[in-house]
Amino acid sequence: VYRHRKMKHEFDEIRAINEMLNSYQEDRAATSAVQNDEKDDKSCMTVRQNGNQELIFAPESLIYVESVANYAEVCYLCDQEIKKISLRSTLKQLKESLSTHVYIIQCHRGFIVNLNFVEKLQCENNSYFLNLFYVDKKIPVSRTKKADIKAALAALQHK
Repeated sequence: VYRHRKMKHEFDEIRAINEMLNSYQEDRAATSAVQNDEKDDKSCMTVRQNGNQELIFAPESLIYVESVANYAEVCYLCDQEIKKISLRSTLKQLKESLSTHVYIIQCHRGFIVNLNFVEKLQCENNSYFLNLFYVDKKIPVSRTKKADIKAALAALQHK
């Protein structure tokens, strides 16, 4: 009985998060249809690699970042194409540089994700995953970060 109640509570929580995601995506679609997509220089992020190379893109186009040892694999949208690049940077450094953007959140020890690209939260075999638009990869969500995602979505909806 206890296990059944616990599972029901978890599924209700997942359903609530998915409803929040749906309403957030609908709100974003409505506001983006009204506003022009004007880009300003303040929204660009610059990451230096090996002293010479730079990766410059708008943080809104970031899809996810995956930590691979001392490298960070950045997946972003550029000119309607999905691009990936490995940077010699830690996830912590990238998270600090993106800390001003509330829609970018760490969902797992090794992943940062942009909530603008999250389609839904899914539970499989007692593990949580995020399904993203444009990407077939399932992004894992730790149990402790599930509450952070819910809080971030609530904060975004009240803006």
